Amino acid sequence: MISVENRVPNPGQEGRVLITPESGSPFYATLAMADGATQPGTPWNRNTGNLLQADIRNYPIASGQTVTAGQVVDVTSDVPPTVGQYVPGSIQVQNVPVGSFITRTENGVPQYYLVVHQGLPSEMYDASCNGTWVLRLNIYENGAWDAGNSNVLPGADIFTTMAGMLTLFDAETQAAIKTIKIPYCVGGGQSTVKSGADGLECKIFPLSAYEVGLAPPAVTEYVPEDGATLDFFKPVLAKDPRRISPNANWWLRSPYIRTGLTWVWYEPPTGGGSGASPNSSYGIRPTFVLDPTLEVDGYYTGYTEAITTSGTPSQAIALQGGSAGDTIPVIFSGVARLSGVTQGQEITSPGVQGFGAMDGWLSVFPYWTPGAKIATGSYVGAGTYGSNNPNTLVFPFEPKMLMVLPNPASVTPSYSGFWCFGNPGITGQISSNYSSGSILSVSGTTVSWYNTSSSEVQLNNNNKTYYYVAIGY
Repeated sequence: MISVENRVPNPGQEGRVLITPESGSPFYATLAMADGATQPGTPWNRNTGNLLQADIRNYPIASGQTVTAGQVVDVTSDVPPTVGQYVPGSIQVQNVPVGSFITRTENGVPQYYLVVHQGLPSEMYDASCNGTWVLRLNIYENGAWDAGNSNVLPGADIFTTMAGMLTLFDAETQAAIKTIKIPYCVGGGQSTVKSGADGLECKIFPLSAYEVGLAPPAVTEYVPEDGATLDFFKPVLAKDPRRISPNANWWLRSPYIRTGLTWVWYEPPTGGGSGASPNSSYGIRPTFVLDPTLEVDGYYTGYTEAITTSGTPSQAIALQGGSAGDTIPVIFSGVARLSGVTQGQEITSPGVQGFGAMDGWLSVFPYWTPGAKIATGSYVGAGTYGSNNPNTLVFPFEPKMLMVLPNPASVTPSYSGFWCFGNPGITGQISSNYSSGSILSVSGTTVSWYNTSSSEVQLNNNNKTYYYVAIGY
Protein backbone atom coordinates (compact mmCIF):
# COMPACT_ATOMS: atom_id res chain seq x y z
CA MET A 1 0.00 0.00 0.00
CA ILE A 2 0.96 3.60 -0.49
CA SER A 3 0.13 6.39 1.93
CA VAL A 4 -2.37 8.77 0.31
CA GLU A 5 -1.89 12.35 1.48
CA ASN A 6 -4.19 15.39 1.11
CA ARG A 7 -2.97 18.22 -1.11
CA VAL A 8 -2.44 21.36 1.03
CA PRO A 9 -2.86 24.65 -0.94
CA ASN A 10 -1.67 28.06 0.17
CA PRO A 11 -4.31 29.85 2.27
CA GLY A 12 -6.79 31.69 0.06
CA GLN A 13 -5.88 29.71 -3.07
CA GLU A 14 -8.10 26.67 -2.54
CA GLY A 15 -9.52 25.41 -5.85
CA ARG A 16 -7.38 27.81 -7.89
CA VAL A 17 -6.24 26.54 -11.31
CA LEU A 18 -4.17 27.95 -14.14
CA ILE A 19 -5.95 27.77 -17.52
CA THR A 20 -3.89 28.03 -20.70
CA PRO A 21 -6.12 28.48 -23.79
CA GLU A 22 -4.96 27.41 -27.26
CA SER A 23 -4.71 31.08 -28.15
CA GLY A 24 -4.38 33.95 -25.79
CA SER A 25 -2.68 34.42 -22.45
CA PRO A 26 -2.92 31.98 -19.51
CA PHE A 27 -5.18 33.08 -16.68
CA TYR A 28 -6.16 31.89 -13.22
CA ALA A 29 -9.63 30.73 -12.24
CA THR A 30 -11.34 29.00 -9.32
CA LEU A 31 -13.27 25.81 -10.05
CA ALA A 32 -16.38 24.82 -8.12
CA MET A 33 -19.18 22.35 -8.85
CA ALA A 34 -22.32 24.15 -10.01
CA ASP A 35 -24.57 21.21 -10.89
CA GLY A 36 -27.14 21.66 -8.13
CA ALA A 37 -26.53 18.13 -6.83
CA THR A 38 -29.31 16.63 -4.71
CA GLN A 39 -26.74 14.35 -2.99
CA PRO A 40 -23.19 15.53 -2.20
CA GLY A 41 -21.37 12.22 -2.81
CA THR A 42 -18.17 10.93 -1.24
CA PRO A 43 -15.20 13.31 -1.38
CA TRP A 44 -11.88 12.09 -2.74
CA ASN A 45 -9.33 12.72 0.01
CA ARG A 46 -6.66 11.00 2.10
CA ASN A 47 -9.14 8.89 4.06
CA THR A 48 -11.05 7.52 1.08
CA GLY A 49 -7.83 6.97 -0.85
CA ASN A 50 -6.33 4.85 1.90
CA LEU A 51 -9.59 2.99 2.45
CA LEU A 52 -9.94 1.96 -1.18
CA GLN A 53 -6.46 0.49 -1.26
CA ALA A 54 -6.50 -3.16 -0.30
CA ASP A 55 -3.71 -4.82 1.68
CA ILE A 56 -3.90 -8.26 0.05
CA ARG A 57 -1.13 -10.84 0.40
CA ASN A 58 -0.64 -14.46 -0.66
CA TYR A 59 0.35 -17.21 1.81
CA PRO A 60 0.30 -21.01 1.88
CA ILE A 61 -2.16 -22.78 4.15
CA ALA A 62 -0.48 -24.52 7.09
CA SER A 63 -0.25 -28.28 7.41
CA GLY A 64 -3.48 -29.90 8.61
CA GLN A 65 -5.58 -26.76 7.95
CA THR A 66 -8.47 -26.03 5.59
CA VAL A 67 -9.83 -22.56 4.86
CA THR A 68 -13.07 -21.30 3.32
CA ALA A 69 -13.55 -17.99 1.55
CA GLY A 70 -14.63 -15.30 4.03
CA GLN A 71 -13.09 -17.09 7.02
CA VAL A 72 -11.01 -15.10 9.52
CA VAL A 73 -7.43 -16.40 9.65
CA ASP A 74 -4.04 -15.71 11.21
CA VAL A 75 -0.70 -15.64 9.43
CA THR A 76 1.94 -17.14 11.64
CA SER A 77 5.51 -18.41 11.61
CA ASP A 78 4.85 -20.67 14.61
CA VAL A 79 4.12 -23.68 12.42
CA PRO A 80 6.01 -26.94 11.84
CA PRO A 81 8.84 -26.59 9.31
CA THR A 82 7.10 -29.08 7.03
CA VAL A 83 5.46 -26.05 5.40
CA GLY A 84 8.93 -24.81 4.44
CA GLN A 85 10.78 -25.76 1.29
CA TYR A 86 12.32 -29.22 1.35
CA VAL A 87 15.67 -29.51 -0.41
CA PRO A 88 16.11 -33.17 -1.40
CA GLY A 89 19.31 -35.03 -2.04
CA SER A 90 22.18 -36.40 0.01
CA ILE A 91 24.28 -33.65 1.60
CA GLN A 92 26.91 -33.43 4.33
CA VAL A 93 25.58 -31.59 7.38
CA GLN A 94 28.47 -29.11 7.20
CA ASN A 95 26.87 -27.80 4.00
CA VAL A 96 23.38 -27.33 5.46
CA PRO A 97 22.75 -23.57 5.97
CA VAL A 98 22.45 -22.22 9.49
CA GLY A 99 18.76 -21.72 10.31
CA SER A 100 17.68 -24.79 8.35
CA PHE A 101 16.36 -28.07 9.77
CA ILE A 102 17.48 -31.65 9.51
CA THR A 103 15.63 -34.65 10.91
CA ARG A 104 17.00 -37.26 13.33
CA THR A 105 15.06 -40.31 14.47
CA GLU A 106 14.33 -40.74 18.17
CA ASN A 107 12.85 -44.14 19.06
CA GLY A 108 11.79 -44.48 15.43
CA VAL A 109 10.06 -41.08 15.31
CA PRO A 110 11.61 -38.29 13.18
CA GLN A 111 12.34 -35.07 15.09
CA TYR A 112 13.39 -31.70 13.69
CA TYR A 113 16.77 -30.29 14.67
CA LEU A 114 17.75 -26.71 13.91
CA VAL A 115 21.27 -26.02 12.62
CA VAL A 116 22.48 -23.19 14.88
CA HIS A 117 26.18 -23.07 14.02
CA GLN A 118 28.81 -24.48 11.69
CA GLY A 119 32.39 -24.87 12.91
CA LEU A 120 34.10 -23.71 16.09
CA PRO A 121 32.19 -20.86 17.81
CA SER A 122 35.34 -19.15 19.16
CA GLU A 123 38.85 -19.74 20.45
CA MET A 124 37.56 -20.41 23.97
CA TYR A 125 36.14 -23.74 22.76
CA ASP A 126 38.08 -26.97 22.65
CA ALA A 127 38.85 -28.24 19.16
CA SER A 128 36.43 -31.11 19.77
CA CYS A 129 33.55 -28.58 19.43
CA ASN A 130 34.30 -28.06 15.73
CA GLY A 131 31.34 -29.46 13.82
CA THR A 132 27.67 -28.90 13.05
CA TRP A 133 25.74 -27.64 16.08
CA VAL A 134 22.06 -28.64 16.16
CA LEU A 135 19.28 -27.75 18.62
CA ARG A 136 16.09 -29.77 19.00
CA LEU A 137 13.19 -27.70 17.62
CA ASN A 138 10.71 -28.89 20.23
CA ILE A 139 11.11 -29.46 23.95
CA TYR A 140 12.02 -33.06 24.80
CA GLU A 141 10.31 -32.98 28.20
CA ASN A 142 9.74 -30.68 31.16
CA GLY A 143 11.78 -31.16 34.30
CA ALA A 144 13.98 -29.62 36.96
CA TRP A 145 17.42 -28.33 36.06
CA ASP A 146 18.37 -29.94 39.36
CA ALA A 147 15.85 -31.22 41.91
CA GLY A 148 18.38 -30.58 44.68
CA ASN A 149 18.31 -26.85 43.78
CA SER A 150 22.00 -26.75 42.86
CA ASN A 151 23.20 -24.69 39.88
CA VAL A 152 26.38 -26.76 39.44
CA LEU A 153 26.23 -28.36 35.98
CA PRO A 154 28.33 -31.54 36.50
CA GLY A 155 25.95 -34.04 38.07
CA ALA A 156 22.85 -31.87 37.61
CA ASP A 157 19.63 -33.66 36.70
CA ILE A 158 19.39 -31.93 33.31
CA PHE A 159 22.87 -33.13 32.42
CA THR A 160 22.00 -36.71 33.39
CA THR A 161 18.73 -36.57 31.42
CA MET A 162 20.48 -35.39 28.29
CA ALA A 163 23.22 -38.00 28.58
CA GLY A 164 20.51 -40.66 28.69
CA MET A 165 19.01 -39.41 25.43
CA LEU A 166 21.87 -40.82 23.39
CA THR A 167 20.27 -44.29 23.29
CA LEU A 168 17.13 -42.84 21.65
CA PHE A 169 18.95 -42.27 18.37
CA ASP A 170 19.72 -44.73 15.61
CA ALA A 171 23.22 -46.18 15.40
CA GLU A 172 24.31 -43.77 12.63
CA THR A 173 23.34 -40.70 14.63
CA GLN A 174 24.90 -42.03 17.84
CA ALA A 175 28.19 -42.51 16.02
CA ALA A 176 28.00 -39.01 14.49
CA ILE A 177 27.34 -37.17 17.78
CA LYS A 178 30.75 -35.98 18.89
CA THR A 179 32.22 -36.19 22.36
CA ILE A 180 33.16 -32.60 23.12
CA LYS A 181 34.32 -30.31 25.94
CA ILE A 182 31.99 -27.35 26.36
CA PRO A 183 32.79 -24.13 28.26
CA TYR A 184 30.84 -23.88 31.51
CA CYS A 185 30.59 -21.79 34.65
CA VAL A 186 31.30 -23.81 37.76
CA GLY A 187 28.34 -22.25 39.62
CA GLY A 188 27.74 -22.88 43.29
CA GLY A 189 28.29 -19.22 44.09
CA GLN A 190 31.35 -18.89 41.84
CA SER A 191 31.61 -17.13 38.49
CA THR A 192 34.70 -19.01 37.28
CA VAL A 193 34.40 -20.30 33.71
CA LYS A 194 36.27 -23.39 32.55
CA SER A 195 36.90 -23.55 28.83
CA GLY A 196 39.07 -25.12 26.17
CA ALA A 197 40.62 -28.40 27.29
CA ASP A 198 39.22 -27.75 30.79
CA GLY A 199 35.64 -27.72 29.50
CA LEU A 200 33.02 -30.25 30.58
CA GLU A 201 33.09 -33.46 28.56
CA CYS A 202 29.72 -34.52 27.16
CA LYS A 203 27.79 -35.51 24.04
CA ILE A 204 24.40 -33.85 24.59
CA PHE A 205 24.05 -30.60 26.51
CA PRO A 206 21.96 -27.43 27.04
CA LEU A 207 23.03 -24.20 25.37
CA SER A 208 24.56 -21.38 27.43
CA ALA A 209 23.19 -17.85 27.83
CA TYR A 210 26.02 -16.39 25.74
CA GLU A 211 25.44 -18.97 22.99
CA VAL A 212 21.80 -17.83 22.53
CA GLY A 213 22.78 -14.15 22.45
CA LEU A 214 22.29 -13.20 26.12
CA ALA A 215 25.53 -11.25 26.11
CA PRO A 216 26.49 -7.57 26.21
CA PRO A 217 25.01 -5.20 25.18
CA ALA A 218 21.77 -7.16 25.63
CA VAL A 219 22.72 -8.30 29.14
CA THR A 220 25.42 -6.83 31.34
CA GLU A 221 24.86 -8.46 34.73
CA TYR A 222 24.66 -11.91 36.26
CA VAL A 223 25.60 -13.78 33.05
CA PRO A 224 28.85 -15.75 33.00
CA GLU A 225 30.87 -15.61 29.80
CA ASP A 226 30.55 -19.35 29.27
CA GLY A 227 30.49 -19.39 25.49
CA ALA A 228 30.20 -17.31 22.33
CA THR A 229 27.04 -16.31 20.46
CA LEU A 230 26.24 -18.95 17.84
CA ASP A 231 25.59 -17.75 14.31
CA PHE A 232 21.86 -18.48 14.35
CA PHE A 233 21.34 -16.31 17.44
CA LYS A 234 22.71 -13.19 15.76
CA PRO A 235 21.45 -10.49 15.81
CA VAL A 236 21.20 -10.61 19.57
CA LEU A 237 17.73 -11.36 20.98
CA ALA A 238 16.04 -11.64 17.59
CA LYS A 239 12.61 -13.11 18.31
CA ASP A 240 12.26 -15.99 15.91
CA PRO A 241 9.84 -18.94 16.14
CA ARG A 242 12.78 -21.29 15.68
CA ARG A 243 14.61 -20.01 18.77
CA ILE A 244 11.68 -19.67 21.14
CA SER A 245 9.39 -22.43 22.33
CA PRO A 246 5.77 -21.21 22.23
CA ASN A 247 4.05 -21.24 25.64
CA ALA A 248 7.02 -22.78 27.43
CA ASN A 249 10.27 -21.78 29.15
CA TRP A 250 13.39 -23.79 28.35
CA TRP A 251 16.56 -24.22 30.36
CA LEU A 252 20.02 -22.91 29.52
CA ARG A 253 23.16 -24.25 31.19
CA SER A 254 24.38 -20.94 32.64
CA PRO A 255 24.10 -20.24 36.39
CA TYR A 256 22.74 -16.84 37.42
CA ILE A 257 25.86 -15.36 39.04
CA ARG A 258 24.35 -13.08 41.65
CA THR A 259 25.55 -13.35 45.25
CA GLY A 260 23.20 -15.33 47.43
CA LEU A 261 21.32 -16.93 44.52
CA THR A 262 21.40 -20.46 43.13
CA TRP A 263 19.35 -19.61 40.06
CA VAL A 264 19.89 -20.73 36.47
CA TRP A 265 19.17 -18.83 33.26
CA TYR A 266 16.29 -19.92 31.03
CA GLU A 267 14.61 -18.59 27.89
CA PRO A 268 10.90 -17.66 28.09
CA PRO A 269 8.38 -17.88 25.20
CA THR A 270 8.83 -14.16 24.52
CA GLY A 271 12.57 -14.58 23.85
CA GLY A 272 15.32 -13.00 25.93
CA GLY A 273 16.12 -14.61 29.24
CA SER A 274 15.48 -14.69 32.96
CA GLY A 275 16.55 -16.62 36.05
CA ALA A 276 14.77 -19.25 38.14
CA SER A 277 15.43 -21.77 40.89
CA PRO A 278 16.96 -25.00 39.50
CA ASN A 279 14.15 -27.11 40.99
CA SER A 280 11.57 -25.35 38.77
CA SER A 281 10.08 -27.45 36.00
CA TYR A 282 10.95 -25.99 32.60
CA GLY A 283 11.57 -27.36 29.13
CA ILE A 284 14.62 -29.47 28.31
CA ARG A 285 15.88 -28.73 24.80
CA PRO A 286 19.00 -30.75 23.91
CA THR A 287 21.89 -29.68 21.70
CA PHE A 288 24.73 -31.74 20.22
CA VAL A 289 27.57 -31.34 17.75
CA LEU A 290 27.58 -33.62 14.71
CA ASP A 291 30.50 -34.89 12.70
CA PRO A 292 30.41 -32.40 9.80
CA THR A 293 30.83 -35.19 7.24
CA LEU A 294 27.60 -36.94 8.26
CA GLU A 295 25.38 -37.43 5.20
CA VAL A 296 21.69 -36.50 5.54
CA ASP A 297 18.85 -36.99 3.06
CA GLY A 298 17.98 -33.39 2.40
CA TYR A 299 16.93 -30.57 4.71
CA TYR A 300 14.23 -27.95 5.25
CA THR A 301 15.00 -24.30 4.50
CA GLY A 302 13.73 -22.96 7.80
CA TYR A 303 10.11 -21.96 8.26
CA THR A 304 7.53 -20.24 6.11
CA GLU A 305 4.76 -17.90 7.17
CA ALA A 306 1.49 -19.73 6.68
CA ILE A 307 -2.26 -19.38 7.16
CA THR A 308 -3.85 -21.02 10.19
CA THR A 309 -7.36 -21.08 11.66
CA SER A 310 -6.28 -22.53 15.01
CA GLY A 311 -7.34 -20.85 18.24
CA THR A 312 -9.13 -17.52 17.78
CA PRO A 313 -7.86 -16.04 14.52
CA SER A 314 -8.05 -12.26 14.20
CA GLN A 315 -5.59 -10.92 11.61
CA ALA A 316 -7.05 -11.25 8.10
CA ILE A 317 -9.92 -12.61 6.00
CA ALA A 318 -9.45 -15.29 3.33
CA LEU A 319 -10.54 -14.28 -0.19
CA GLN A 320 -10.40 -17.88 -1.44
CA GLY A 321 -10.75 -21.31 0.08
CA GLY A 322 -8.19 -24.09 0.03
CA SER A 323 -6.47 -26.89 1.88
CA ALA A 324 -3.01 -27.48 3.33
CA GLY A 325 -0.25 -26.38 0.95
CA ASP A 326 -2.50 -24.23 -1.27
CA THR A 327 -1.46 -20.59 -1.65
CA ILE A 328 -4.42 -18.22 -1.36
CA PRO A 329 -4.94 -14.43 -1.02
CA VAL A 330 -5.97 -12.92 2.31
CA ILE A 331 -6.98 -9.32 2.98
CA PHE A 332 -5.81 -7.35 6.02
CA SER A 333 -7.56 -4.06 5.15
CA GLY A 334 -9.28 -2.24 2.30
CA VAL A 335 -11.95 -3.32 -0.20
CA ALA A 336 -11.91 -6.44 -2.36
CA ARG A 337 -14.21 -8.70 -4.34
CA LEU A 338 -15.46 -11.72 -2.38
CA SER A 339 -17.88 -14.05 -4.08
CA GLY A 340 -20.89 -14.86 -1.93
CA VAL A 341 -20.72 -11.88 0.41
CA THR A 342 -23.95 -9.92 0.62
CA GLN A 343 -24.64 -6.27 1.29
CA GLY A 344 -24.72 -5.61 5.03
CA GLN A 345 -23.12 -8.94 5.94
CA GLU A 346 -20.69 -8.74 8.89
CA ILE A 347 -17.57 -10.83 9.51
CA THR A 348 -16.36 -10.31 13.06
CA SER A 349 -13.34 -11.33 15.16
CA PRO A 350 -11.36 -9.98 18.12
CA GLY A 351 -9.26 -8.12 15.55
CA VAL A 352 -10.07 -7.71 11.86
CA GLN A 353 -13.64 -6.79 10.89
CA GLY A 354 -15.37 -7.28 7.54
CA PHE A 355 -18.53 -5.65 6.17
CA GLY A 356 -20.41 -6.31 2.95
CA ALA A 357 -20.36 -2.90 1.24
CA MET A 358 -22.52 -4.38 -1.54
CA ASP A 359 -23.14 -7.81 -2.96
CA GLY A 360 -19.80 -9.35 -3.91
CA TRP A 361 -17.68 -6.63 -2.27
CA LEU A 362 -16.09 -6.78 1.20
CA SER A 363 -14.78 -3.79 3.14
CA VAL A 364 -12.18 -4.79 5.73
CA PHE A 365 -11.05 -2.79 8.74
CA PRO A 366 -7.61 -3.80 10.00
CA TYR A 367 -6.56 -5.60 13.13
CA TRP A 368 -4.69 -3.48 15.62
CA THR A 369 -2.78 -4.27 18.78
CA PRO A 370 -4.58 -3.02 21.87
CA GLY A 371 -2.89 -0.40 23.99
CA ALA A 372 -1.53 -0.65 27.48
CA LYS A 373 -3.39 -2.65 30.12
CA ILE A 374 -3.58 -1.91 33.83
CA ALA A 375 -4.28 -4.27 36.71
CA THR A 376 -4.79 -3.25 40.33
CA GLY A 377 -5.32 -5.24 43.49
CA SER A 378 -4.17 -5.95 47.00
CA TYR A 379 -2.82 -8.78 49.15
CA VAL A 380 -2.33 -9.44 52.85
CA GLY A 381 1.20 -10.20 54.03
CA ALA A 382 2.01 -13.62 55.50
CA GLY A 383 4.95 -12.57 57.67
CA THR A 384 7.45 -14.80 55.81
CA TYR A 385 10.48 -13.98 53.68
CA GLY A 386 13.43 -15.53 51.86
CA SER A 387 13.88 -17.70 48.77
CA ASN A 388 11.57 -20.44 50.07
CA ASN A 389 8.74 -17.98 50.77
CA PRO A 390 8.46 -15.67 47.76
CA ASN A 391 5.61 -13.24 47.10
CA THR A 392 3.79 -14.14 43.86
CA LEU A 393 1.31 -12.16 41.78
CA VAL A 394 -0.42 -13.42 38.62
CA PHE A 395 -1.85 -10.95 36.10
CA PRO A 396 -4.23 -11.32 33.10
CA PHE A 397 -1.48 -9.98 30.80
CA GLU A 398 2.32 -9.81 30.62
CA PRO A 399 3.37 -7.04 33.03
CA LYS A 400 6.10 -4.56 32.15
CA MET A 401 5.94 -2.43 35.30
CA LEU A 402 4.87 -3.23 38.86
CA MET A 403 4.44 -0.93 41.85
CA VAL A 404 3.65 -2.27 45.34
CA LEU A 405 2.71 0.10 48.17
CA PRO A 406 1.80 -0.62 51.80
CA ASN A 407 -1.45 0.57 53.30
CA PRO A 408 -0.38 3.57 55.41
CA ALA A 409 -3.11 2.75 57.92
CA SER A 410 -1.78 -0.73 58.59
CA VAL A 411 1.99 -0.45 58.34
CA THR A 412 4.59 2.27 58.59
CA PRO A 413 5.21 3.04 54.88
CA SER A 414 8.97 2.74 54.99
CA TYR A 415 9.24 0.22 52.16
CA SER A 416 7.58 0.00 48.77
CA GLY A 417 8.47 -1.70 45.51
CA PHE A 418 8.85 -0.46 41.96
CA TRP A 419 10.11 -2.61 39.08
CA CYS A 420 10.34 -2.26 35.31
CA PHE A 421 10.72 -5.56 33.51
CA GLY A 422 12.99 -5.24 30.50
CA ASN A 423 13.95 -7.91 28.05
CA PRO A 424 16.00 -9.73 29.16
CA GLY A 425 16.92 -7.89 32.37
CA ILE A 426 14.94 -6.67 35.36
CA THR A 427 15.47 -3.28 36.93
CA GLY A 428 14.00 -1.82 40.07
CA GLN A 429 14.39 -1.79 43.79
CA ILE A 430 12.75 -1.74 47.17
CA SER A 431 12.61 1.87 48.30
CA SER A 432 14.04 3.42 51.49
CA ASN A 433 17.62 2.74 52.56
CA TYR A 434 17.75 -0.97 51.71
CA SER A 435 20.04 -0.69 48.72
CA SER A 436 20.26 -4.30 47.52
CA GLY A 437 16.50 -4.62 46.88
CA SER A 438 14.55 -7.81 46.24
CA ILE A 439 15.21 -10.70 43.87
CA LEU A 440 12.59 -11.11 41.14
CA SER A 441 11.54 -13.82 38.75
CA VAL A 442 9.28 -12.99 35.82
CA SER A 443 7.64 -15.76 33.77
CA GLY A 444 4.92 -14.70 31.37
CA THR A 445 2.08 -13.27 33.43
CA THR A 446 3.58 -14.30 36.80
CA VAL A 447 5.90 -12.14 38.95
CA SER A 448 7.60 -13.50 42.08
CA TRP A 449 10.05 -11.86 44.44
CA TYR A 450 11.77 -12.45 47.74
CA ASN A 451 14.21 -10.72 50.07
CA THR A 452 16.69 -12.24 52.48
CA SER A 453 16.52 -9.36 54.96
CA SER A 454 13.04 -9.47 56.55
CA SER A 455 9.34 -9.80 55.79
CA GLU A 456 9.04 -6.01 56.03
CA VAL A 457 11.61 -5.45 53.29
CA GLN A 458 10.01 -8.24 51.22
CA LEU A 459 6.70 -6.35 51.46
CA ASN A 460 5.15 -9.26 53.33
CA ASN A 461 4.56 -8.12 56.93
CA ASN A 462 2.14 -10.38 58.77
CA ASN A 463 -1.55 -9.41 58.36
CA LYS A 464 -0.60 -6.13 56.69
CA THR A 465 -2.30 -4.97 53.50
CA TYR A 466 -0.36 -4.04 50.36
CA TYR A 467 -1.73 -2.52 47.17
CA TYR A 468 -0.27 -3.00 43.69
CA VAL A 469 -0.55 -1.54 40.20
CA ALA A 470 0.76 -3.35 37.12
CA ILE A 471 1.06 -1.99 33.58
CA GLY A 472 1.63 -4.17 30.54
CA TYR A 473 -0.02 -5.41 27.37
